[in-house]
Amino acid sequence: MVTRIFTTGVLALGLVSGLIAQEFPKLEFSTSQSLEGKVNSSAEETYPLVAPDKSMFFVRSFDARNVGGKFTGHDIWQAKGSESPTSFSSPSNSIGTLNNQGNNAVVGISSDGNRLYLMNSYEVENSKKIGISFSDRTENGWEAPKSLDIPALSFKGTFYGVNVSGDGNSLFLAMDGEGSTGKEDLYVIYKEGSMWKGPSRLGGVNTVDREIAPYYDADRQLLFFASNRPGGAGDLDIYMSARQGESWTNWSAAQALPASVNTENFDGYFSVNKNGDAYFARNKKGGLSDVFYTKMSVVVDEPEPEPVKEPEPDPVVVKKEEPPVVVEKPKPVVPAEVYVVHFAFEGVSPKEQEVLNTVAKALNENKAINVKLVGHTDNIGTLAINMSYSKRRAEVVKSKLMGMGVSSTRISTDWKAFNGPVQTNDTPEGRAANRRTEISFVLSEKAK
Repeated sequence: MVTRIFTTGVLALGLVSGLIAQEFPKLEFSTSQSLEGKVNSSAEETYPLVAPDKSMFFVRSFDARNVGGKFTGHDIWQAKGSESPTSFSSPSNSIGTLNNQGNNAVVGISSDGNRLYLMNSYEVENSKKIGISFSDRTENGWEAPKSLDIPALSFKGTFYGVNVSGDGNSLFLAMDGEGSTGKEDLYVIYKEGSMWKGPSRLGGVNTVDREIAPYYDADRQLLFFASNRPGGAGDLDIYMSARQGESWTNWSAAQALPASVNTENFDGYFSVNKNGDAYFARNKKGGLSDVFYTKMSVVVDEPEPEPVKEPEPDPVVVKKEEPPVVVEKPKPVVPAEVYVVHFAFEGVSPKEQEVLNTVAKALNENKAINVKLVGHTDNIGTLAINMSYSKRRAEVVKSKLMGMGVSSTRISTDWKAFNGPVQTNDTPEGRAANRRTEISFVLSEKAK
């Protein structure tokens, strides 16, 4: 059974929510568990979003304590968090003027946690106007909501869902809009300079079935949503898709989350924070939904150990009456240059190709030296995902050199994520300089 969050008297929101082709990081999800006790109740809880201060905003429906009563509208509730991602205080719907007799929901939280994006317009009675509003945190609490001025914002169809990104520069919509192939498809509105573009239908994600409850994870550039497409575990299941490069409209083929998350019941409204603490809604047998938790972890492959070489036996010296004159062979000179490349994972600029040509030529002409590659990243995102990215960066350079005739046995790799910056990570220019692969020459074992 799929329940819906109503947005107005007519429209409703379902129970719901650099320059490379992005691939899925290897992810693991822990066995999901219900947030028993404080957040979940005998009413219905959906649409969980956790703020940077660890507090949770969610929607509660069919609760007599809602401003509009049990059967008129649904309210925003807030529960303060703790060090444990599954432990929250008793929630409250007394949040300034964010709740009224209409249908209220938080559809996005700014990266610093000081702005909430809200469903519908509050500039008319009971929020019965389609749109998006925002409320900023002040010393006295959350200010009265104001309408978000986005000329490109438009909704079509009977039901719609919204998610606003943390930087406020992109909105993901689920609706029966222009070009839809199913009941609801996913669209994006994004800011380009000072202009808003869209709504544009997402490529690679939509099907003839339903796609609802979008949530964009900017840290990992992944889009999560719910769909009832064939091949799922049951009702609607949670899927994810990776953003392709800097395009807002090109996405990878969707992949279903594992059985530790998806069940035969409705699963949707997925959201996740920087630490990998993820929350979503799941229908109970009675038809109403609770909030569930799962830990999302990025798996970093451990490097394979270098093969252990047996020491070569000492040479047998035959003593003669006249001791032989031993002429020491001079050790090969190892080039001292350290080269740095900043090219994308799938594309090499002429400047970077010239660096690779220089390195490959030196290796092919001097068999006494090998090469060491060390991948680095900036500090955006978690250590685990940056370890994965820095490894890929070193492995791509290795692949390029092998394609230029260098044996893999002469190439060693290492990766340090953001633990070796050469410039500050506080500016875009500094972060770009830190996303690199360093190439240095080393003496081969045989030449030592």
